Amino acid sequence: MDNSFFTSFPNVLISTQEANELIERIDTVLAELYRIDPQRMLHILAENMHAPIVNALEYTLSQDTIKTSNQQVIKTFLQRLQGTIRSCEVLSMTIAFPPTQAFLTHIGAYAKQLFGASTILEITVDPSVLACGIFIYKGRYLDRSVKKRLEEYFTFKKVSRS
Repeated sequence: MDNSFFTSFPNVLISTQEANELIERIDTVLAELYRIDPQRMLHILAENMHAPIVNALEYTLSQDTIKTSNQQVIKTFLQRLQGTIRSCEVLSMTIAFPPTQAFLTHIGAYAKQLFGASTILEITVDPSVLACGIFIYKGRYLDRSVKKRLEEYFTFKKVSRS
């Protein structure tokens, strides 16, 4: 199997939600591996995933280096894929609104640019942040929310009046 797939695959993952969903689907395929055909396997893995993930899986599974008729090769491939997904770094973001796929794609690309290709987003929606957001990466916490700035402003105002 070509290692370049495993080093480049995190580039197509955007969020922990889709990473976890793909891991669950891989578990399903592994449990059913000896009873399903390669086309059904791809359908289970790719259904409702965004296009870059589907394209990466379809391309790799269509290559001669992976014999889809050899269940042990498929099992090894899927287990390595799970390991690759689990090793991704997580950037946690709390934002004020439910993100669109376009927003996730844009922010995901920016996060990968800043922190590396294996960075994926964990999004939490909290309308009380008002705008901007709260970010956590490798234990570092950065609160850029409007809520925090307003709290600081009014705390300063209250102290300065005293």
